[in-house]
Amino acid sequence: MCSLSCFEVGSDICSHGGVMLAIDLKMGSPEHLDAAPVYDNPVVDNQVMEERNPTLDIIGLYAQVIVDTVRSLYDTAEEEPNVVYFGNMEATLPKRKYAMSASFARSPWLSGCLPQPPPISLVNKFSTWISRDNDSDLDSLWFEHKFPRMLRVNAVCVKQQFFGAHPLDHEVAVLALRRFNQLDVEAQAVSKYLLWREVLEPDFSTHALAGEKVAHIKAVQLQIAHAHHDITACQTVITWSCFA
Repeated sequence: MCSLSCFEVGSDICSHGGVMLAIDLKMGSPEHLDAAPVYDNPVVDNQVMEERNPTLDIIGLYAQVIVDTVRSLYDTAEEEPNVVYFGNMEATLPKRKYAMSASFARSPWLSGCLPQPPPISLVNKFSTWISRDNDSDLDSLWFEHKFPRMLRVNAVCVKQQFFGAHPLDHEVAVLALRRFNQLDVEAQAVSKYLLWREVLEPDFSTHALAGEKVAHIKAVQLQIAHAHHDITACQTVITWSCFA
């Protein structure tokens, strides 16, 4: 099951499946740039300040199970140097970026710049081929992508979840969102440095709901603090959560 939340820039509250998440995207304060603060998780803080919410506890438990499951996929002794893996933490926060933007980025729908869909005949041929009983041909890694963190997806998972009845899991959802983001960037005909929406990968919301300090997750930092486009020009921020 995948849940979607979005909020307009300027708001600090995000509705997530009946759970209100207070989100602070500020990367430090101008007075203490060198001494980066440690940000606490807003979900955990709210539980401490007020009576514990049973529904929130269940969501947090599910999120922690997903975190442990995904982390086990990359728990090997053959990790590549300089590659970010799921759950990698950074002790310090990146310094605050000062960016001046004249206006918000325009929606590609208003500009008429949308990516063209693939030919229907090609889609039908691929669907027919992958739907056959050919799991032996698909028992291999089809996708490996290293930014903002390492992602590996088996071809059988693609078949089962995109063309079969299996629910969408965390890693396949990340795969779909990364491709979606690539198409979204290509649709920006005016400037690739101005995006009208920022779509965060499930790593952000999954770690947040699991009670971890999201701002210190390296993959989240690469998405937000080290983005190649101007975050301040985005009109909407979208977050996803995937629960099996």
